[in-house]
Amino acid sequence: MAIAKKMRDRKALDAEIKNSLSGGIGEFELFFAEHWKALVVGGLAVVVAIGCIFGVRSWMQEHERAAQNALSSAQTVEQLEKALQEYGSNSSAVFARIRLARLYMDAKKIKEADAQYKKLETSGLPPEMLLRVRIDRGYLLEKTGDLKGAAAHFAACAVTPGAASVLRAEADFAAGRLYAALNNKDLAKKHLESCVRLQNQVGMAGQQWVSFAQFLLRGE
Repeated sequence: MAIAKKMRDRKALDAEIKNSLSGGIGEFELFFAEHWKALVVGGLAVVVAIGCIFGVRSWMQEHERAAQNALSSAQTVEQLEKALQEYGSNSSAVFARIRLARLYMDAKKIKEADAQYKKLETSGLPPEMLLRVRIDRGYLLEKTGDLKGAAAHFAACAVTPGAASVLRAEADFAAGRLYAALNNKDLAKKHLESCVRLQNQVGMAGQQWVSFAQFLLRGE
């Protein structure tokens, strides 16, 4: 009985102290006084989490800047190879890879250039950029001496659905030029005339292909 009475008295005293405190410092202060350790630990966890998020974001932005700088500034074969080895999965890598393929082609490194074009064609490029790559690959076929294959390749590029007029004009002219070299006058005329018909659609950038096609047609 004595023990039970002491426990009741202790509870009554705790309640009185709590009521006294709550009347002076408020419910929030009382809650903080009772749970300050958990609040501090939770606050530190939030601070650490926010710091990690900003740290990762900052690192990603810095990595992206470094990748773009390396890929855009690379000009030689060696520089492009090194940049692509390190940042080949970056979205800017496609332009560096196109430049590298063209440098290989100019140096008559056919296998190396073809390997780059294959990577580009399977990298999920948007349609217009993919057609640009396919046209470049046609020039590579021409460099191998396969004029018939290159002509057919350009002819297929010229009828790509929804392709930009300037690219179709370039492909038509290339096909017509090669068919003329192969003495296939009918196909040469077909593609050269198709190129000329695009003269009102190609803008300033494509007028050279129209002019070249008109020049070859005058020599037919």
